[in-house]
Amino acid sequence: MLHKSFRGVLKRIFKSVGLIASIRSVVLPFRPSFRSQQVEARAEFSAFLNGSNPARQLDPASHPYKRSALVVGYANPSFATLQTPLIIALRVAGYRVTVLLDDAKCASADFYLKVGAVEVFDTGTIPVRIRRAQSRRMIASLTSMHELLTLDEEGISVGKFTASTLMRKLRCGSIDPTKSCIHEDLLDALTESREAAMIAKAVVAKTSPDLVCFYDRGYTPDGQLFEAALASGAKAITLNTAHKGGSFLLKCYGLHNKNVHPGMPSPEFWRYLRTMSWTTEHWSELRSELEGCYSAGRWYDEVGTQMNTNMHDSSDLIQRLRLDPEKPIAVIFPHLFWDATFFWGEDLFSDYEEWFIETIKGAAANPSLNWIIKIHPANIVKNRRDNYTGEYSEVTAIREALGALPPHIKLLMPESPVSTFSLIGLMDYCLTVRGTVGLEAAVFGKLVLTAGTGRYDHFGFTLDSKTTEEYLQRISKLHTLPLPDNEHVELARRYAYGLFICRSLEASCISFEYGRDASATLRTNLNLPKGVPVDQLPDISLLADWLSDPGEADLVVKPSQ
Repeated sequence: MLHKSFRGVLKRIFKSVGLIASIRSVVLPFRPSFRSQQVEARAEFSAFLNGSNPARQLDPASHPYKRSALVVGYANPSFATLQTPLIIALRVAGYRVTVLLDDAKCASADFYLKVGAVEVFDTGTIPVRIRRAQSRRMIASLTSMHELLTLDEEGISVGKFTASTLMRKLRCGSIDPTKSCIHEDLLDALTESREAAMIAKAVVAKTSPDLVCFYDRGYTPDGQLFEAALASGAKAITLNTAHKGGSFLLKCYGLHNKNVHPGMPSPEFWRYLRTMSWTTEHWSELRSELEGCYSAGRWYDEVGTQMNTNMHDSSDLIQRLRLDPEKPIAVIFPHLFWDATFFWGEDLFSDYEEWFIETIKGAAANPSLNWIIKIHPANIVKNRRDNYTGEYSEVTAIREALGALPPHIKLLMPESPVSTFSLIGLMDYCLTVRGTVGLEAAVFGKLVLTAGTGRYDHFGFTLDSKTTEEYLQRISKLHTLPLPDNEHVELARRYAYGLFICRSLEASCISFEYGRDASATLRTNLNLPKGVPVDQLPDISLLADWLSDPGEADLVVKPSQ
């Protein structure tokens, strides 16, 4: 068995001459675990296609190539099959589709070709000559996380991607580059980030895409490709699961909106939402969507947020949590400390952990309210997927900041059976940096305090602070702050209607759902009706029309009158 450090040296040598793909093709087939994995993957792809070959159902003469698209692919069958509508729609829209994989010989490569891709590009063929010694010198010059975040290499934010990727790996809320105990991990992460930047620029140069398509672009290596693509003049598309399984949310990016959250409406769409006729029927439709998803446990089921929760009325919760019925109620909704990509705007505090600590200190000093801390339920699924079994970082932060919680602050763990929707009905005030729950709370007339920009802040229905001092002062007198009036509540409802109703594309050519197991396992099925050309399926037709000329940043499925 080769020593780990020696294997690392060999890997770097092979990378430097672009032979990773060749070495992989020689070595991997002899590994029993790899062969077994590929057999299982091919079986999953075969079951999904069930004899269908969407690429053969498209008449090349009817859909000639007009431009090129690069799609970031996945070896995992669940994620690969999830991209089926996008790839078919790209082909219908006249794109020559190339799929980017780190192994062009894996089972998913064959699958992508069957659903409409023309070729698969193997990143292992790109020569990468990044010296670890230079990464080490870069780290040695850093004195803070802020300096790490500002690291840039040839126009690509390698520091931000290093931090976000390493925070998830280490399950920490921030990265202190001066700590020697993380130097090797930081060295690996920064070197990988710089390598990804070099590969991204080479891929863009070789493929010259007009459009690059992503599922998640906040971590290495996708983030580097996102920035390289935009810098080249290409547009980028993000395809995300919407607020429930079975539906997608799509956004088109250019340099002008590269840091905008995919859920934020474009200026054009927001103008439409603000001026459209608003009726009780719109509110009824939105409310039914929210209540229905929560009741069925489908609300953001991609990460199992409401997997095993139940609805509770407010009087029951007041008794259950031993709240003072004479006092208003504020709920703090912390983000996952380590799940930060630093691209959705600016934060008041240096990171999610600092915001949380300062917020609970402020809560401890203000007993004029009932306070509830609701630790994010996505901890359960994401910990399981990452094989993490340690203590929740929020619990650690509470213990180190306050010791024991004072009587007026209650803690709800991720496993709590209390639905977040029940908390929204119970509370008067909602505190978050930019979590979706802030929008939900505003829809139901709650006062929402944000601590960061980039999502639904400054749209007229949240209380947004300019400084940490202003934010903390507001916490100290939170119980005296008035709740939103009808005008502000309607603005929140218009925003939410646009996001959850108008922009949610229900897939028809595939169905997908997330299991109610500990990993929220994704299950996909292909639904190609017999006798109906794939370019006439409703989701494909709508998506292809938008992709043909995505002048509007948001794919709007239902422009309501």
